[in-house]
Amino acid sequence: MAAGTPLAEASARVGFADQSHLTRWFSRYYGITPGVFRAAGEDAVPLDGAGVERRG
Repeated sequence: MAAGTPLAEASARVGFADQSHLTRWFSRYYGITPGVFRAAGEDAVPLDGAGVERRG
C-alpha cells in the first residue's frame, strides 16, 4: 500500500469488494489489521499470523 493511499481505494485497486473485505482477509492471514501494518512503517514485514517484524 502506498503511503497516503486510503485503504478503501487500495482495496478496490487490488480486487476486494470493499475495505472491510480487505481488512478481514489481511487480519486472518497476517494476524494484524492493514492499519496496524501501515502504522509500523515502511520497514515492516508482515509475518504469517505473527504480527510485524521490522527489517534492519
